[in-house]
Amino acid sequence: VKLSRAHLFLLSFSLITVVFSIIMGSLLLSKVLSYKPSSLIPFGGFILGNSVMALALTFERLAGELRAREELLEDLLATGVSPLALLRYMIFWVMRSVLVPRVDNLKATGLVWIPGLMTGLVLAGKSPLEAAAYQFLVMIAFFLNATLLSLGGALILGVKLLKENFF
Repeated sequence: VKLSRAHLFLLSFSLITVVFSIIMGSLLLSKVLSYKPSSLIPFGGFILGNSVMALALTFERLAGELRAREELLEDLLATGVSPLALLRYMIFWVMRSVLVPRVDNLKATGLVWIPGLMTGLVLAGKSPLEAAAYQFLVMIAFFLNATLLSLGGALILGVKLLKENFF
């Protein structure tokens, strides 16, 4: 089944808005980020850019899983497996493939990401400890953002695709 671009856009926009608000709101309320544009704009840009990539990968993997495992899903439904169990099965594989690049990013954080960002922040006048903390915050926010978006996107779109394809 093909979903309209308008439907995917609305779903993407809604998910990104909700997750972005949760992450930025919690960082602002906990005073980890200040209300200054010099911290809000770059950090918000990082999160938004990561959001688009995470959702695109989620939607592509979900459609791929559905296509690749269509016969298996039909067989499982025919044997009495609940649609909820099928959805959990699909979401497990989608989340796994979407989060692999994020986990690999976290593995390389100490070797590549932290020294690169730290150099820029130290040259801009920040202390090395503050620069390392900022980079750590960026990486955790990227991972949390990708996880929440992928889970939300896979759940909402997975339910819709299962209903349209199998019911």
